[in-house]
Amino acid sequence: MPSSLQPTITLEERLLPAIVRMTLAGVPVDYEAWAEAAKECEAAARVVEGKLREIAPSKPGPTPMWNIDSPAGVKNLLHAIGVDVADTTASTLKHHVSNDMVCWIQSYRRAKRAGNEQERERLRALIAEHAPEPPKVTEEWNFGSPAQVKEIAALLGFNLPSTDALELLRHKDDHEFFVLMMEYRRLSKLASTYGVGWFKDSYRNGRVYPKWWQIGTTTGRMACASPNLQQLPNAGPYRSCVRAPEGRALVIADYSQIELRIAAKVAPDKSMLETFRGGEVDIHTETARILTGKKTPTKLERSKAKVINFGLLYGMREESLPDYALKEYGITISPEEASEFHKKYFQVRKGLKGWHKRVRDEFFQNGRNLTMSTLTGRVRKEIQNFNEVLNHPVQGTGADGLKLALAMLHEDRERYPTAVPIITAHDEIVYECDEGEAEDVKRWVEATMIEAMDGVVNRKPPHVPVEVEARVSRDWGGA
Repeated sequence: MPSSLQPTITLEERLLPAIVRMTLAGVPVDYEAWAEAAKECEAAARVVEGKLREIAPSKPGPTPMWNIDSPAGVKNLLHAIGVDVADTTASTLKHHVSNDMVCWIQSYRRAKRAGNEQERERLRALIAEHAPEPPKVTEEWNFGSPAQVKEIAALLGFNLPSTDALELLRHKDDHEFFVLMMEYRRLSKLASTYGVGWFKDSYRNGRVYPKWWQIGTTTGRMACASPNLQQLPNAGPYRSCVRAPEGRALVIADYSQIELRIAAKVAPDKSMLETFRGGEVDIHTETARILTGKKTPTKLERSKAKVINFGLLYGMREESLPDYALKEYGITISPEEASEFHKKYFQVRKGLKGWHKRVRDEFFQNGRNLTMSTLTGRVRKEIQNFNEVLNHPVQGTGADGLKLALAMLHEDRERYPTAVPIITAHDEIVYECDEGEAEDVKRWVEATMIEAMDGVVNRKPPHVPVEVEARVSRDWGGA
């Protein structure tokens, strides 16, 4: 066993008891509230579907024709001309041979039996010429069909290459249909994907017991399944249904901008480090100042700066920024803005730019294949994607710090015996504890998380501050 792997192995061994405890504890869920939330999402989806039907063009249907090959179709045709029959057998129709339509139908049937296609077609045309106009069949759009959504868009004057979220977002200001379509999909997914069926067999006695994978991703992050609580949307009603029982509370603690902080350390980037050390302004506001030249950027300008921070962190090209901003944040950034932001950003973030260049050069010199490690020595071999090459030492180090925090909290569990970890989601740890000691547990979790991550990230200079945002709540949604 290579000695360089020992710190990672030791960390995972320390973490294992905490994962076992978290798995056995389960997650408190208000099942009735969850089921009600699913019904509300279904109802809301139906309301939006109704609005879509109001604004969507009528669906083009096939040219209506009488079906004279079907007994029911013949009966309907005869009823339309005032001939009501119990059935359309030959023995019944012979009583109505004085009617031309009946005669033509009988002749059509004889031609069909004889296999005389020419006579059949002649009679079909004759019947169609003298028959009344058949009733139109009104067909409804299926808004769950991408092909039909494209058809609707075309009727509205928009030829879409696809109907994925990004394409709909591009047209959100062009027609109400696209906004409603996105909302319909969101609500439909909340109702179908995250309904009570999402629990499968994991719900028992007021708690859900998901499966936790200690090493769930290539960067070392944990993963969750059956159900995957980590994928539960922040927006929507369901996180509020993850609710502490009576007399208990949740402590929700989240590392603040940890990937940006670790990147500032790994690069290292002087300007980012100074911002984090100063603590007077957050990194996104400071980036907005760089991009706009304003001392007090607007809320939108700060949001655009956030896109730039996270987009460019792992080597995204400027050409990809507009689509990334629109899809991930719903923000419009023009190609011209993206080019200007990219230029201004790296004029200041020189350390980050240098890190990207060093890693890129090494990556291509090694035939687009590179081995990377976190600050604790967690190795990932033969990475063949440049963005992942940059990502591993940053996201992987964050995962190591969070794992160490969970391990340390477990090793110190006798301090607050009623407190138990129930969820970890990316940079977040959620504890459940007795209500009366929730504030103490919050301080304990917060301090331990900072100590653990600081020990991982700042073993060597330069130093970057670690911050944790923690709160006490009745539910995971934050109420």
